[in-house]
Amino acid sequence: MQGSLLYATSRIKAQENNLITDERLTRMIDSQSYEDAVKILLECNYGEGMALNSFSDYDDLLNAEKNAVTNLIREIAPKNSGMEVFLVKNDYHNAKAVIKGLELGYENINEFKFMLAPDGLIGAEEILNSIAARNFTTLPKHMANACKMLTIEGTGSAITPRYIDTVMDKACYKDISERIKKCKCKEIKEYVEASVDLINLSALLRCKMKDIGIKIFKESLLEGGTFSPDYFVSLYEASLETISEKFRYTSFGKAASIGCEGAAKKNLAVFESQCDNLLLEIFKKEKNNIFSVATIAGFYLAKLTEIKVARIIIVCLKNKVEKETIKQRLRELYV
Repeated sequence: MQGSLLYATSRIKAQENNLITDERLTRMIDSQSYEDAVKILLECNYGEGMALNSFSDYDDLLNAEKNAVTNLIREIAPKNSGMEVFLVKNDYHNAKAVIKGLELGYENINEFKFMLAPDGLIGAEEILNSIAARNFTTLPKHMANACKMLTIEGTGSAITPRYIDTVMDKACYKDISERIKKCKCKEIKEYVEASVDLINLSALLRCKMKDIGIKIFKESLLEGGTFSPDYFVSLYEASLETISEKFRYTSFGKAASIGCEGAAKKNLAVFESQCDNLLLEIFKKEKNNIFSVATIAGFYLAKLTEIKVARIIIVCLKNKVEKETIKQRLRELYV
């Protein structure tokens, strides 16, 4: 990560012209087949113009686009600008994937490449080598501690995928909490706090919806939001109506209301869409400020949201999902 802020935001403003528009999104939804929807992405030069052997390889196209935008951010974002918050999530995702891959008996990174996110601040190969060798000195402090817990102290214990996710997620947000102290961008700080609150709210709703025990619920809660983990624990026995009312006058009151309605119906798809919209909205008001890193963060989040929306549409079309159901799962665009 290098370069000046003005150079970075200027590059981003030029890239915004390539974001998918509502018109193209509508065309994708109205496509007669998932193949036709993939063709629209190819028209948009997705994956930097990569050629597909088959339309069924659409995942390769979407992953190539995610790699391209992540590499752009890694190249242009100024150091200690706050963009590390977004990139470090990829590192912790990849640490999870590596540990799960090793647990499954994989030895070569190519064997579980499908599980990996784009490189963040560290290369996935470096993470694999460190974990495989049980030498964590080159890894960030919180990641190293989590890896040690999972691969050395956890030897002989039942290391489940859920446990790996829980330990790594907690370490990730501890890491982010320390990095965010150096960030001067209030929108990124607001984004981190809102993300933690929404993750914890989602955990509460899922545990109530699936009748998951309070022990697992407590283990999954993160610190760093505007509400403490203890506050969410205090709502574990509350009704969905009470939970909705408790958050009614907060910044995510609408999301909480939608989430409680969804939990009652055993479906949180619309809630998940609302959460993504809420987080993206944080950056929209600064999208034209070329002197703020919020412009870079907003574009990156918008691009990741766009890729997620494209995947939802293609998968739904492939599985013959009703058009109205697809629309309910969509997110707002940045443009």
